[in-house]
Amino acid sequence: MRIFVGRFVTLERERPEVEAIAVDGETVVGTGGFRSMRGAAGARAEVIEVPGVAVPGLVDAHIHVEWLGEALGQLDLRHLDRNEIIAAVAARAATVPPGSWIRGGGWDESFFAPATLPTATDLHGATTRHPVLLTRIDHHAVWANGPALAAAGIDASATDPSGGRFVRDPAGRPTGVAIEAAMAPLLAAIPAATKQSRKEAIHLALSRCAAWGLTTVHDAGIDADALDLS
Repeated sequence: MRIFVGRFVTLERERPEVEAIAVDGETVVGTGGFRSMRGAAGARAEVIEVPGVAVPGLVDAHIHVEWLGEALGQLDLRHLDRNEIIAAVAARAATVPPGSWIRGGGWDESFFAPATLPTATDLHGATTRHPVLLTRIDHHAVWANGPALAAAGIDASATDPSGGRFVRDPAGRPTGVAIEAAMAPLLAAIPAATKQSRKEAIHLALSRCAAWGLTTVHDAGIDADALDLS
């Protein structure tokens, strides 16, 4: 038997907060004051102090589990400058086989010095053996390196699609940043996820949800294959 002591929100009208919860195995067997819980559990019960405020398990009514897992497995580039991003890509490249795609997201050129859009050339110092595709913080642009551009068939002859454009140098060559609809060929060039990688993404996401205190989630876009994988 264990007695958890702290501040526990119950959501019960008559007793919205208690100071102790008695647990037998994985079952809550009592809530209330510490003395009453200690008396019911006996002197041999283990007492565990819980910091902060504990609330009932939360439920997220709209989430994309597999997408979350994919994002968690990618490089987090938020608030990083250009050199820090290059270093992060180089570190990831050292851990994955040549030819595998390196993904990341959250970059924002306002953190760069100077605050200019990045280029494919910037990433050449990190790796030339992996296609790299990094999504901007607003998800309206991507930053690709040379191998990623080649995989998508994007070169000087590429034309801007309706609703998007390739950022170009003075000679008209794509620099590595694609905006809005121009992102499509780069995203399409990414190899399809395997069953194993999808399963790993789902499990990673569910583990993070549990760590955040989410006991139930409602996926807003799951497919039958994902159900079989989970």
